[in-house]
Amino acid sequence: MKTVLTWLKRGVIGLLCLILLAVATIYGLSSHRLNRRHNVVALPKLPITTNADTVAWGGHIATSFGLCTQCHGVDLGGQLYLDGGPLGMVYGPNLTRGRGGIGGFLTNEDWVRAIRYGVKRNGTSMLVMPSEKLAYLADDDLSALVSYLKQLTPVDREVPPTELRLLGRTLLVLGELPLLAAEKVPNHVPAKTIDRRSSATYGLYLANVGSCRGCHRPDLAGGPMQAPGAPPAPNLTPTHIGTWSEADFVRIMRTGIRPNGTALHAIMPWPIYRNLTDNELHAIWLYLKSVPPKPIVVRPS
Repeated sequence: MKTVLTWLKRGVIGLLCLILLAVATIYGLSSHRLNRRHNVVALPKLPITTNADTVAWGGHIATSFGLCTQCHGVDLGGQLYLDGGPLGMVYGPNLTRGRGGIGGFLTNEDWVRAIRYGVKRNGTSMLVMPSEKLAYLADDDLSALVSYLKQLTPVDREVPPTELRLLGRTLLVLGELPLLAAEKVPNHVPAKTIDRRSSATYGLYLANVGSCRGCHRPDLAGGPMQAPGAPPAPNLTPTHIGTWSEADFVRIMRTGIRPNGTALHAIMPWPIYRNLTDNELHAIWLYLKSVPPKPIVVRPS
């Protein structure tokens, strides 16, 4: 009996050692990726201004298709964006110059590096930051956005840093949790400026920057989403929206209500998209009507 207990004790100790070794390995590998330095070559020096019209346009970008307020809060003073439980906690930092904010010490280059390339001032990748979409911002729009962010009204709010827990780190190591913004930025050369007149081309630009493809897939055919508990994203090609009128589309974007009277799921940020101008919504509509029809993989709920 004593021999059995001895071997049982050794087995438990051995198992605990293996678990500790696995945890240490996961933390080591994930920390290596999290601390990797990314060198941004030829960081553009974009003009930053206090011109009222430019700042106002930057504010429009931040509160509409730029989706800045989705993660950082309506006042951009930071907030808890996602409670992922065992995955971790995602916080949008305080972007202002108030207490707890980062706006007071970021240089113009720091802002551009973070927004366009998803890289912090120390060279490590940002987490969750949608730079793979914001990389499409034209130079003049990025200049306007940074000009606006630099003059935000200070908000005193201490916001904890994003925390990646054991399950999140495990999935990151296994390549199943694409959180590192710098690794997802496309090899794309942004335009210097963009023609803002309503057209399918401008609609494509707004869809790229506004993260439409992040949920609805690159071909806009929709399908399962990565967000926990989220329903499948609907097909946005003419296959699904072919029976909609432009008025239906505008109503959805302004009110969150489908033509059949049902409400969109809360994951759809229509309360932000409703700030798009009529001109911008018309451009997006023209673009959606121009894309190739794709089969409906999952029926929208």
